Order: sequence, then structure tokens, then C-alpha cells
Amino acid sequence: HMIVYWLSQDSNITPPVCIAAFAGATIAGANMWKTAFAAFKFAKFLYLAPFLFGYVPGFTLQGDSMDIVKVFVLILIGTYMYSYLFSFHWAYALKNRFSKKAEAA
Repeated sequence: HMIVYWLSQDSNITPPVCIAAFAGATIAGANMWKTAFAAFKFAKFLYLAPFLFGYVPGFTLQGDSMDIVKVFVLILIGTYMYSYLFSFHWAYALKNRFSKKAEAA
């Protein structure tokens, strides 16, 4: 039941509904659609979490304490790397590095 509930909550921040993203964009005075797609990009973990509920017992605090700590550390590292990968900051830095080398040559 938690898997279905969790997946139903993603409509708050993912297009085309994304009421929370639109409200935040309005308050910030930002472009609503750019904010909605940025929220969608950074909230990809919402799609992974229900499967962690179902298949990783440590995520629901079941098991011994060392397994729970290990799972949470791996999830934190994985979530950070996942959001970094989908933010494309690494691609912009790489593009800038190569364009500066091309200009210098």
C-alpha cells in the first residue's frame, strides 16, 4: 500500500499537474514550466523509493542496526550521485573546460 501511496505523491512536483512546483515558481517569480521540469529532474528519487520500500528491508528500518546504517549511507550516496548526474552540472563544466582549451590553442 505504501508503494501506491508514494507513487501517487509524485504528481505534486511532476508535470503536467505539479501544483507544488507551480506554487513555488509563482512565489519565487520564476518561470513555471522551467521550475516544473527542474523539480521533475531532481525528484527522480521519488520513483526509486517505492521499490526500495518493497525490496530493501533496511529502508523500512527492518533488520539489524548495521544493515540499516549501511543501507542509509548507500542511499544517501546514491541519491547525491543520481541528482548530480541528472543536474548536468558535470556536462557544463566539461563543456567549459574543452571550450577554454580550444580557445587557448
